[in-house]
Amino acid sequence: KSLQKEGASKGAVQSFLISTPITGADSILATASFFGWFFTLYRVVTSVIIAITAGILQNIFDKKEKKKKSIFQSKQSGFGNSFGANSNAAISLQPLQKKPEETNCCSDSSCCASESKSAKKFRISNLFSYAINTLFGDIYKSLFWGILIGALFTTFLPKELLEPLFEHKFLSYFAVLLIAMPMYVCATASLPIAAAFLIGGMSPGAAFVFLSAGPATNTVTMGVVASMFGKRSLVIYISVIALMSILFGAIFDNFFSSLDTLSMAEHTENFSMLEYGATAVMFALIGYFGVKKSKLGSKFA
Repeated sequence: KSLQKEGASKGAVQSFLISTPITGADSILATASFFGWFFTLYRVVTSVIIAITAGILQNIFDKKEKKKKSIFQSKQSGFGNSFGANSNAAISLQPLQKKPEETNCCSDSSCCASESKSAKKFRISNLFSYAINTLFGDIYKSLFWGILIGALFTTFLPKELLEPLFEHKFLSYFAVLLIAMPMYVCATASLPIAAAFLIGGMSPGAAFVFLSAGPATNTVTMGVVASMFGKRSLVIYISVIALMSILFGAIFDNFFSSLDTLSMAEHTENFSMLEYGATAVMFALIGYFGVKKSKLGSKFA
């Protein structure tokens, strides 16, 4: 909404809505941990392509869109009607006189010209503090629910039920799309679910469709697009995401499905002690933030 108020077109806002969930630092790192860096780069690049395509088509088909002028532009009629002046009169906007910079005892010039002596230096502790307290603290809840749902799918959903669907790749794209679109799942929480599907026999391309369409087309996002831009914009938004997700999923299956980084079943059977330790630390942090941000944690704060 803020981008639209500042004058951004509908297409630009739609591109922002599509690409932001997938191109965030938390989503990129989490995707790499589940599927490897090649799949991660493929997901990021294709999401940018999908976002740009949706934005361009939105601006092409929405011919009635009125571009908002910048705050530095003024309409002659607006000034004339407001101040009683002739509407045909030329208006000249003169720049304000530049205020001379003032010096003080702590700087050679103005307060903004020289670097502050109290500027923070880079520290490794600040890096870990951001990674744990800020980054992981923001995604721990989504990651927990994603792992839980993925574990339930892997444990209780029989593979025999999914095999007929996964044998037909093109049919699985549409099935996964129907599952992903109504779900309210963020880009991080969708990763364990896609990994569970992949272990159950889903093709990597179908997993890509789930990861690409799910975060961008959940019910909340679709409601926002419809309320802000209208039903026609919503149709363009959904159609581009669905069709291009299937297209890029099929491309991945045809050209890159043999990559070892996507062998999730083999990967989970050969866990090293380091990976077991990292998993234990992750669940410990999830439990820590869960208690800290709960009512129980607030009592001891």
